[in-house]
Amino acid sequence: MFKKLNFKGGISLDFFNKNSYEYSLEEMPAPNKVVIPVLQHNGSESDITVKRGDKVFLGQIIAEAWKENSVPVHSSVSGIVTSISKMPHPYGPYVYCVEIENDGKDESIDFKSFEKSWKEAAPQELIKKIAECGIVDNNGISVSKKLSIPSDKKVDKLIINCMEVEPFITCDVSIAINKSEDFFEGILITKKIVGASKVLIILNNNNSQLKKVINDFISQPKYKDISFISINKIKYPQNNDRILTKIISGKEISSRSSTLDAGCLIVNAETIYLICQSILKGIPFYKKIITVYLPPDKTLKNLIVRIGTSISNILEYCKINLDNINKIIAGGLLKGIAVCEIDSSIIKSINAITTVKDIFPSEQKYECIKCQRCLRVCPVNIIPSLLVKLIKGKKYQEAIQYGLDECIECGCCSYVCPSKINIVHYLILGKHINNKENANNFKNISTKETT
Repeated sequence: MFKKLNFKGGISLDFFNKNSYEYSLEEMPAPNKVVIPVLQHNGSESDITVKRGDKVFLGQIIAEAWKENSVPVHSSVSGIVTSISKMPHPYGPYVYCVEIENDGKDESIDFKSFEKSWKEAAPQELIKKIAECGIVDNNGISVSKKLSIPSDKKVDKLIINCMEVEPFITCDVSIAINKSEDFFEGILITKKIVGASKVLIILNNNNSQLKKVINDFISQPKYKDISFISINKIKYPQNNDRILTKIISGKEISSRSSTLDAGCLIVNAETIYLICQSILKGIPFYKKIITVYLPPDKTLKNLIVRIGTSISNILEYCKINLDNINKIIAGGLLKGIAVCEIDSSIIKSINAITTVKDIFPSEQKYECIKCQRCLRVCPVNIIPSLLVKLIKGKKYQEAIQYGLDECIECGCCSYVCPSKINIVHYLILGKHINNKENANNFKNISTKETT
């Protein structure tokens, strides 16, 4: 089944069709030590439950959820806790981390699968198990909360997002291909939890390997309620939840609403796989699948790495010469965040490490020429250049009135700007300042762009 794109704006990435994909999976050996941040999700830091000198086991909880918006964190190796202190986070700030010296034994706790068949369990029982395993998605959202559907909402379509629209990321597709049994079992478990009547797998038309895998499974009676849609043109950011919901349902989703208002729940492939692992095997989230972009030959490597592995260890394992690298990005080229400290660790929400040689300075060189390119590519119909002007003038409330909160931070505006204005920087800054929880932290912040 094929579907054409029907959303305004975005950036065409037809060139990505010509890239050779790499969907194999390779497990990286556990490092000699891991540094595990206790903030790997959207919300509050988890509460550390171990102390320096403690012996810990693989899969043991080292920080527990103590607030509604925190999730438990598990050890990714067995060994001795050597330090608990504030260390660099891949997204910038210093946060509390647990440093564990790996003893190389991988002695694990007793992973306990769900007590009975998941088919006989109530949705809340399954959600509780998922919460205990600390699963979050690539946006840092707690999956147990995402699956807790409000009583006044209904999921008609469970949408499994297998699209890779950013260049040089193939980890989600690699999971669906290489872990297909667990992937499809995870779909059935998730379908039961949310009570969906229909399941749609969304993929790009050029993913012939994934199409074959899907067709082999959905031909079986067990998976009769699952179908798929191939999007026949790659256009960023079509895999954003709000944009994808519009493509599938035709309904607009604003910042004040939810995809559930259109009867849709969107879950990515890795999350589905982790749900299966937690329910069937009791395995917590301590390994992460990421794509590493390898210059100069522009090849890809999909790695299974332990949470807490440093980015420098990963680059060394991939034999990347840092002398040829000017920027390291946690995530993809279009929406990733530049890494401030190469010794910061992989966390649950990072799906890629992208290395870049040729970069442009992030500081603005020219004034806006009012070309309206940012307006034409904006997928949520706001006027980015106007919002930048308002934010520079500290007219934050007026910026809200002109739709600042609708921004999905996709970066399309910055990508096309001929004046090289880092537009998305200002939009993110404006939203932070308007956020009541962050207002005090941003009172005296400069509007000069960061490098």
